[in-house]
Amino acid sequence: MHTLLDLSTILCILAGSTINLRLLQRVQDWMQRRFVQFFMLIMPIAIVGIGLSDLHHFIGHHCLTHLALWDDLMGVILPLGMTAVAFGAVFLGLLRLAFIRQSIAKDMVSAPAFLIEMVDDLAQSCHARRPLLKVRQYNRPLAFTCGLHRPTIVVPTWMLEQLDHHELEAVLAHEPNISPVMIT
Repeated sequence: MHTLLDLSTILCILAGSTINLRLLQRVQDWMQRRFVQFFMLIMPIAIVGIGLSDLHHFIGHHCLTHLALWDDLMGVILPLGMTAVAFGAVFLGLLRLAFIRQSIAKDMVSAPAFLIEMVDDLAQSCHARRPLLKVRQYNRPLAFTCGLHRPTIVVPTWMLEQLDHHELEAVLAHEPNISPVMIT
């Protein structure tokens, strides 16, 4: 019985995550997108809460004492496994944020005025707040957006050297913080 409860919990979490990912692909408004992303960030915490409450119930209360040994073991192993996966997801997410922050901090150069003006124009045309703009000394075509509170667009110097004005504008418009239509 406990195993069925645990498996149904896992299925509900998987179904909720799948629905949330599909919503994320269809959302056009940035504020709605932030809400969906926030929900995705909360999912590991929800898993930890459910796993710990299941574990407390299974260990603290001896309901249905005539269960098979495998069901009793699964009643302990599944919540512990769910909790371990959730803590692992939170740890990897924090590690990823730290890595991105470290990556942004090194090899920065000042952004040229035309690039700042381009980002300002794009943000105004979309009625969005202008994100921070960082230019990183990097010889590969890797632009990305990061940040939890205030989005930061990181553009490598390679793009400034290799792309023309229209291509660079397309790269910046692709970033979800200043894009009127979400590009996936």
